[in-house]
Amino acid sequence: MKITKVVKGILSAVCLLAVLSWPLAAGAQTREFITEATYYMGEGETVEVARDRALVAAKRKANTQISAFLTDWADRNTVPLTQEESVSLAVSLMNITLLDHKYDTTVPGMRKIWVRISSTIDTDKIETEIPAVREVTAANSFNDVQAEYTVLQEELKALQNKLAQAVTSEEKQE
Repeated sequence: MKITKVVKGILSAVCLLAVLSWPLAAGAQTREFITEATYYMGEGETVEVARDRALVAAKRKANTQISAFLTDWADRNTVPLTQEESVSLAVSLMNITLLDHKYDTTVPGMRKIWVRISSTIDTDKIETEIPAVREVTAANSFNDVQAEYTVLQEELKALQNKLAQAVTSEEKQE
């Protein structure tokens, strides 16, 4: 009798925990994107290099799909997100798993490598990652502007030197 009461108590506690934790599990969503890519090996390439290049191609496809998903998510949730930010956000959220790969050498002189990957993102992390992505995007934009400014400064100095060396008025007009 006492054992059955203990077992019933344990079962009741387990059921209660399961019911209470169900909404937490339902809130955490993982989105999966499956992509494939094929790479044709060049002469002298190793299988490892070719596989890596096929993986890069598959990751690019996944990034495109995830960026589109994030842009749609941002529109639905009225979160302003630029195209550059959605691409950067996709990269920061992606978890890649190699699902399958095959090497095809049936055509003489041509070796083909095919890969399939799974790219997953945790949708709960989207909103928390946006500020970090915006900070990096702003820093990169600032660095680009700074680099362009340096190039323009050098061009200006070169033109000033050319003007200083010009003797005739026709040369100065150039």
